[in-house]
Amino acid sequence: MKPIIVIGCHRSGTGLLSNILHHMGVWMGGEQDSNFEPYYFILANERLLFHFGATWDNPLPFMERMKSRENFQLAADLLYNYPYQHRDFFDDFLGEGRTTIKQLPKHWGWKEPRTTVTLPLWLQYFPEAKIIYMQRDGNKVADSIFKRHQEILHIHYDGKVPAEYPLTKLIHAHYVIHSHRPANREEAYKIWQEYEQIAEHWLQRLPNNPCLRVRYEDLLKAPNETIDQLANFCELEPTFDKQKIIGLVKPGA
Repeated sequence: MKPIIVIGCHRSGTGLLSNILHHMGVWMGGEQDSNFEPYYFILANERLLFHFGATWDNPLPFMERMKSRENFQLAADLLYNYPYQHRDFFDDFLGEGRTTIKQLPKHWGWKEPRTTVTLPLWLQYFPEAKIIYMQRDGNKVADSIFKRHQEILHIHYDGKVPAEYPLTKLIHAHYVIHSHRPANREEAYKIWQEYEQIAEHWLQRLPNNPCLRVRYEDLLKAPNETIDQLANFCELEPTFDKQKIIGLVKPGA
């Protein structure tokens, strides 16, 4: 199995990339949230991080715990059991009429930014996966993380920063872990830095997996060329409507 795994920090353009891949003929999951993230992978990654004392906006404790072979194997075992423990979410990813990953189309994959942190665990089960690393200017990412957090505060907390967040809050049928870090612009920038460092850390240690780096700014500036790069890297037949896909490429928050 050779899935296409999209990694990169939150708010770096991975959602746009996932939507483009979908329109190019890559199965990116059935049930997804508004950011084109399959609920199954959100849940699996979030619970992996949480088990080892980390969250999406505080990933470094996970990295520290993964230095232990015992912890790494425990995490791999947890991941192996998730399709059985969360069958409904897993089936939603597969799509109607499918019961196993082997029934997915030839070209399939997923986008879920936490996968940047948990990547080597997924590669235990998909050692031939191809990786697309989406990158964006760190200041723009930090601005977007900060802005999104303010929107969450407005919707769920009347615009006020609570003294303590609930440990987990069920939003749109998946778990979101809250902390104060995204409420601070400087901390939001540090989150981006940590994801960049983690991605480079894993990619240096996983040289056997093909990796295509895509810059969000380049995608906006030259979508035609970037789409060609994606098609070549993913070995896709040019049966998709390129002009329609180019029309999807618009600056995000």
